[in-house]
Amino acid sequence: MSFFRELQRRNVVKVAIAYVVVCWLLLQVSDVLVPALHLPEWIQTATAYFLMIGFLPALLFAWAFELTPDGIRRESEVAPGESVTDKTSQKLNVVIIAVLLVTVAFLLSEKFFFKTAGTETLVTQDVAAEPLDTRKAIAVLPFENLSANQENEYFAAGVHEDILTYLSRIAELRVNSRTSVQQYAKTQLNLKDVAVALGATFVVEGSVRRAGNRVRVTAQLIDATTDEHLWAENFDRELTDIFEIQTAVAQEIVTALHAELSSQEVAMINARPTESIEAYDLFLQARQALTVNKSRGIYSQEALDLLEEAVRIDPGFAQAWALLAMTHGDYYWFRTDTAPDRLEKMKQAVDRAFELRPGMPEARMALAAYYYRGFYDYPKALEQLLLAKEQIPNDALLHFDLGLTYRRLGDYDQSIASFREATQLDPANQQAWAEGLLTAQSSGRVEETVEFSEQIKVRFGSLPRMLAERAMARLSLFGDIKGAQDLMAGVGESDSFYVAEARYTIALYGREFSKAAVLAQDDAYMEELSLGAGLALSAIVLHLGDQDELADEVGRKAIAVLAQEVTKPYAQNYAGPHASYAAILSLRGEHQQARTSCERAKQILPLEKDKVHGVSYAKACLIVQARSGDIEGALDQLEILKDIGWDMSPWMFALNPEWDFMRGHPRFDALAAR
Repeated sequence: MSFFRELQRRNVVKVAIAYVVVCWLLLQVSDVLVPALHLPEWIQTATAYFLMIGFLPALLFAWAFELTPDGIRRESEVAPGESVTDKTSQKLNVVIIAVLLVTVAFLLSEKFFFKTAGTETLVTQDVAAEPLDTRKAIAVLPFENLSANQENEYFAAGVHEDILTYLSRIAELRVNSRTSVQQYAKTQLNLKDVAVALGATFVVEGSVRRAGNRVRVTAQLIDATTDEHLWAENFDRELTDIFEIQTAVAQEIVTALHAELSSQEVAMINARPTESIEAYDLFLQARQALTVNKSRGIYSQEALDLLEEAVRIDPGFAQAWALLAMTHGDYYWFRTDTAPDRLEKMKQAVDRAFELRPGMPEARMALAAYYYRGFYDYPKALEQLLLAKEQIPNDALLHFDLGLTYRRLGDYDQSIASFREATQLDPANQQAWAEGLLTAQSSGRVEETVEFSEQIKVRFGSLPRMLAERAMARLSLFGDIKGAQDLMAGVGESDSFYVAEARYTIALYGREFSKAAVLAQDDAYMEELSLGAGLALSAIVLHLGDQDELADEVGRKAIAVLAQEVTKPYAQNYAGPHASYAAILSLRGEHQQARTSCERAKQILPLEKDKVHGVSYAKACLIVQARSGDIEGALDQLEILKDIGWDMSPWMFALNPEWDFMRGHPRFDALAAR
């Protein structure tokens, strides 16, 4: 007891109380200020550690020292009659009470001020306008192939994708897409970590074993938060019963999750895609072939052949017709085959799919692609996509296509929202993240650009296209040539269009003309869009760098190639070669022919129709117009483009040497300053 009385006399107990109260207040303050000031989370952790470490030294200090009128002295040096610990005790009482009052005041302000202020901020950012997604989030992991023949991998993948597709069509569920779950095939991570990474609460896993005409499918549904198995079952059937198995798995999962189905959803789940297992097998092989990464485009002759054989075996296979239409569209869009009859084959396949299953969402998406790719008819494409969305709200590809379509229509906010939805359904979808960043950056939305860029940095690190997109964002929004160069330094050999574009643009803005001229001829860049386009761009860059003799030599080669390209059948519906031809003609002083070629480009893809590529062609043509002497008319056009706001960064005017010839004109300088 004497020791405890000595602790009290020396105020060690009160110092401990005061220390704890002050520490608690500091931690509460840091808990509010760290996120509010966007400080790193480690600051809170470090603060807590330092405060804990300091507790024992504070008590030892209170035991060994005493605060006197003459300052701090060792307790052993203070005579009994000189001790003022009683007065110090009273002061500590005041300190403790004062800190407690401050704590109470802070808690009240935190509750009634900070929280309210934060809510108001969220409302102004339209977050409150979006209702909380209360759907049950589910991830269907890739089914393991247990077949003795590993060539049946495509079959297991097909069963998995079909079950995933069935579930994604149920409005009450939120289902991660195939791309995102594919990375967790045969994963060593526990299900809880996988679910967290995918933003899912429930996980489905299973296996497929195929042997001759028999198939066994095992599936189980797990609550990842509790590791509770909600449902599990084995299906051992004839191969011809595979559709019934897939339907049964989907229905059992829906029942276990207590989700309600509409009559339309029941019909979609129960629909039997084909009566031919042979045709279905070919369809699965084709779908697998289309998922294989291609260095150029996403077309596949193998897939095309498989699908044509599938619909030959079963002409009533609507899904195969829809996928065949999309594959023909890929050939046409990526200019592997731009003959008019390729587009006609796409339309015939679409019509057949609609004839067999009117309103089927896959057919609507194929028809949307037909309008988009064949005729730049974005309103009709949007109409079909929105109708498909009513049936398949969880389809990440659908939201991706919506993002592309809204962007062409000039609704950049809705485009970004659609790409964001695609990334939520499919977090591993690189294209959705990249196109979201590109749309935010090109439309001048700084906050969204930074948000997408940071997410991409965390998720995709050093992937070439992602580094290129982030570099272009730094260049476009901040004029940071050095920052863009540093990002691109991490990119090795790549045949990506976006990497080639970034390298060229950085060199051009940095006025490295010889380097930019070489990069302009990269096969992955302008030459990928149309033959001769890279040569034309290279000649223009050489001219900007005062290398006129070499520019003339390269320009003559470009003229020879492009003069042929603009007469080819594909150029009747493709503006690219006409715009490139106009640019090189203008550089060589053939202004009337250049403007005629520009008019042809703008007729094919007018600005009023397309707020992305239409803007690009209009911008290229106003330079042609200005070089011909009509600077005022070109500036009028530039005013229109500024109002549209696509790819009109102020740094484009400040850094791009292509605009040098107009600098000094009062209207141009005023526009650039704006």
